[in-house]
Amino acid sequence: LAQYVLNIQRMKKLTPESNTQAILFRNCLKGKCDFYFDNQFRFKSLQKTLGDSTPPKILECIQRTVDKHAIVSTQLYIRQLTYETLHLCDKYKLRDNIPQKLTLTDEFVEKETLDCIEQDGDDIDDHSEQLQELLQSQLKDHRLIKLSKRTLKCSGSHHAADMLITRSTDILHQVKVQLMMKSANRSFPQTKQTLDQTLEELKIVTLQDIVKL
Repeated sequence: LAQYVLNIQRMKKLTPESNTQAILFRNCLKGKCDFYFDNQFRFKSLQKTLGDSTPPKILECIQRTVDKHAIVSTQLYIRQLTYETLHLCDKYKLRDNIPQKLTLTDEFVEKETLDCIEQDGDDIDDHSEQLQELLQSQLKDHRLIKLSKRTLKCSGSHHAADMLITRSTDILHQVKVQLMMKSANRSFPQTKQTLDQTLEELKIVTLQDIVKL
């Protein structure tokens, strides 16, 4: 659902070049928005049914489990994004503005993740080991930032810098939406605030800030 929301926002930025494209664009956007709102209503209806039929203690237990999975997923994606941006900056001789911002974000996420793990009675060492295994798997088979070989030949480090900014912004926004949707409003305030702050900071980052002259 978070990816779906992100895709709709991307579509709204498109500019049709003909009347036919404009009509197709409006119809496609309307269809996607209708689908989203229909399913949002269904989700809220099912959520209310669950709340009405489940004892409060069970609901709290379910929410704690959902919260834990949400913050662990957030930590995984932020850590992976940090590693990938560091690697790209080193490989293409870019300034490390973005990795620095992501490292600070990762520190806040890690703190609230470990607090959640401890409160749930899980072993932190086991969590760290599993996180490292998942990171290795993700970095090997599911990169978050993929560069175009053809564009690299033409634009070199400028393409790497452009993708660094674009994908970092997209991934952070997606992670934020997922966390907001899955976790309770009161959960992980520092992480949510930090994600908002980092996204605002990325809005003013330009290619000139990253590409070394």
